[in-house]
Amino acid sequence: MILLMSGLIVRAADGGVLRIVGNIRDAAGALVITQLENRRVVKADTVKLNDGWVDVNLKMDSPRMLYISRAQQRGTQQREAQPRGRRPATIQIVGVPGETLQIVGTLADYTILGSRFYQQYVEMADALKPLSEESAALRRQTDQMIANGGDRDEAMNKYQEGAARIRQRTEQAIIDFAKAHPDNEATVTYLEQVNPRNWERFLGALTPAVRDGRMKPYYQPTVDMVKAQMERQERAAKLQEAGREVPDFTLMDINGKPLSLSSLRGKYVVLDFWGSWCGWCIKGFPEMKKYYEKYKDKFEILGIDCNDTEEKWKKAVEDNQLPWLHVYNKKDDNDVTKIFGITGYPTKIIIDPQGRIARSIIGESPEFYVYLDELFK
Repeated sequence: MILLMSGLIVRAADGGVLRIVGNIRDAAGALVITQLENRRVVKADTVKLNDGWVDVNLKMDSPRMLYISRAQQRGTQQREAQPRGRRPATIQIVGVPGETLQIVGTLADYTILGSRFYQQYVEMADALKPLSEESAALRRQTDQMIANGGDRDEAMNKYQEGAARIRQRTEQAIIDFAKAHPDNEATVTYLEQVNPRNWERFLGALTPAVRDGRMKPYYQPTVDMVKAQMERQERAAKLQEAGREVPDFTLMDINGKPLSLSSLRGKYVVLDFWGSWCGWCIKGFPEMKKYYEKYKDKFEILGIDCNDTEEKWKKAVEDNQLPWLHVYNKKDDNDVTKIFGITGYPTKIIIDPQGRIARSIIGESPEFYVYLDELFK
């Protein structure tokens, strides 16, 4: 049957169409094919199948990530088909207009065939297959260790260490493949598995026809996004650099009165940038309250609410019974997050009694509490 299907891929798809053909045995009723652009869903097509057989022309004007999954069915039959706690199997693959994608197998175990791009896609995947299998074996080993009663933290630490080594080797394998196969268009679909600091070297190994060709609209938004993120992080590092004198600012406190940072000069002050929508911010409050009680005669916390309505801000302060000072930050010309280049939440900036930055910690981390103990012991 596969030989018969191979004849289907001889006819190239139209320029603005990806042709998908094949047989997916565990999706007898229908498939949902979701197109994503810049990680956002732009279109979802439901395709009816005949005993698992598919032959559809999918309209798309540029390469996009595709998620191919079984269509949801109503009633108990579908719920019984999906084991509780297990995500439905999904084929994740890049769709390229003008090509033909052939899929044979099941949603969990399939073979990719097709026209030129997909032949290159398989060639790239085969080169990385030993590392993919090693990664899967590491996951199984970790699961088995935990299932046999092993220490979960120890097992996860070993997994993280092993996974990090595999990621490094995978990155090098991708770069090596690009050097050895500079005209393989599918190589750029592995961009996100390469450290952004090595992107220039990775893309530079490819021919201009591949690097600047039809796949550029697929990978360039990721490059632009990460580049902008790195620039924000570099700017934040300068604005949060230890020793920098902090400019004064004034915001309205929870009672509607102006509160200036300079009014707290003479003691250590922790600026806590947070929001009621930030799960990690809320999760960290119990420990913060313990340390505030422990050292409140030596420092002050100034909670700076971000991206909330005043109503949600006040309710979060009340619900979590936060005993320190609070001010409300608006997204206007006086937005305090711009002074410090805040890029993540929570961010805690410790200011010394002279008004200079002593330390900046992004995220809910034990590092903050270790620092307070070292500072005030």
